[in-house]
Parts: sequence; C-alpha cells; structure tokens
Amino acid sequence: MSIPKATCTLGCGWLPANWHHEEGIGKGLRQLALRPQEVVPYGQPKGYEPLRQLVSRQLAELEIDAPPTQILLTSGAIQGLDLVARRFTQPGDTVLVDDPGYSDLLFALRLRGLKLVGVPMTPNGPDIAALENILSEHQPRLYFTNTQLQNPTGASYSTATAFQVLRLAEKHQFRIVEDNVSADLVTGRALTLAAADQLQRVIYIGSFSKTIAPGLRVGFVAAEPALLDELVYYKLACGMATPELNEQLVHAIYQEGVVRKHLEQLRGRLARAQERTGQRLENAAFTLFHQPGA
Repeated sequence: MSIPKATCTLGCGWLPANWHHEEGIGKGLRQLALRPQEVVPYGQPKGYEPLRQLVSRQLAELEIDAPPTQILLTSGAIQGLDLVARRFTQPGDTVLVDDPGYSDLLFALRLRGLKLVGVPMTPNGPDIAALENILSEHQPRLYFTNTQLQNPTGASYSTATAFQVLRLAEKHQFRIVEDNVSADLVTGRALTLAAADQLQRVIYIGSFSKTIAPGLRVGFVAAEPALLDELVYYKLACGMATPELNEQLVHAIYQEGVVRKHLEQLRGRLARAQERTGQRLENAAFTLFHQPGA
C-alpha cells in the first residue's frame, strides 16, 4: 500500500507535522511515564501551577506583568476567546473583529448571536481612520484582534497603531482581546498591547499550539485579577478543569531546555518557506497584501 504524501493545508495557520517539537514531546512523555500517579486527578481550576509560573516568566520577557494568579490555562486559545465572549457579551451585542480575520473565531462569535463589525487591516495593523468611523456608529463591548502576524494577512501592529487603538479603547470604553498566538514566531521582542496597558483594558491570549504541537490544546489567558477569577468560574461551568496531562507535558518539554533552539530553527524554516512562497505567488501574478517581518 502506498503512503499518501503530506499536503499543505492552505488557509490554515498550521505547521507541517514534521516541524513540531517531536524531540521535546518524546522526552517529556518519558518524564511523565515515570510518575503516572501525578497526572490522573482532576487538574487545578486555573491550570497546572508550574506551567502558569512558566507563562508568567515568558510574559515578563514581553514586559507584561502577570503573576501566576493572573493566568488561566485553557484548551487552546479558542477556549480562552470563547470564555471572554461569554463573560462580556449577550446575543445581539456588537463586537469588533479584524477584517479579514480568524475564521474559526468569527464562526464561534456568530454562533453566540453576536453582531460582528470588521475593522479593515493594513500592513501596520487596523486602519485607524476606519476604526474611528466605526466607533462613531457602534458601541462594541470587545475588539478581538491579532497584534503580531495577524491571521490571515501576516500584518503586525506598528507602535503608532498600538497607541491609537489603546487611546480609542479608553475613549469609547471597550475592552481589547489581544490574540497573540504567534508571538513566539516573531524575531526579537514582540510589541504587545498588553505591555503598554498592563492588562487594565487588554485581555491577553496565547497558546503553545504554534510552537510545540496543536494537538496538545494548551493555551492561556492573562487578565486583571478580578476578571481572571470570573473567567475561572466560566471555565469550570463549561468543562471543569483542562487536561493536566497535557499541561504537565508542555511544562516537561520546557524543562528539557531545548525549546529555544527549536524556536530558532522553526523561525528559520518559516522565513525560508515564506520567501519561496511569496516569490511563487508573485511569479503567478498574485499581489501580496504584505511581506511579513517574520
């Protein structure tokens, strides 16, 4: 029987299967196999504490001050997005989204009966003039946005755009849900709204799916303390704890100390693949919306 060739899933932000951190996953699984009694109970409501401590340190590198008590582990980033939507909205409410935007998120928000208003994207982030016009007509509860390597355009916020979006959020009293799942794929320090705002009006969402493996379904939310505690109750109501086995595995992989090397190699492979793909599209008479910086 012939083995089918691997295919590229166009339109999805997924890495090829053989680009995932297979070495780290194998070592992590062997670690957990030595202590199976620790992975069978229900997990903690906020998630595995050592992993929350690790996330806190990672956010500190982005200048986001979020102790472990302000971090909630979720089943991928999409659960975090859904929990925030549940907390802040009712059917019929208006929320803002990037246009074009993350298709799975748009589908989930429509299922909740929300009115979606798209904010046009530019290579430097959302179009501020268009956003101001939208805010003159609508009173959104939330703005869901990718700040780095936006899905699907690859655009990232400039410093000026980030400042203007935060200014408008304060003026018009809406919260920003910063979905930054591709932060680890950015070379150098990533600009985040959460760092500028320090989680006052920004809710920060991240994930390990883009760098370790999507099948582990481990993401996180960072938010101000009172809001974070409310999101815990929504998480418990939706499905009790998240699988601590997966959370312990992610933590074990980082404990091996080879993740940074994996990320460096991954960024290099992506850069080479992006250059080839962009050239092929242009050779086929396509016009690129943007040449991403990572």
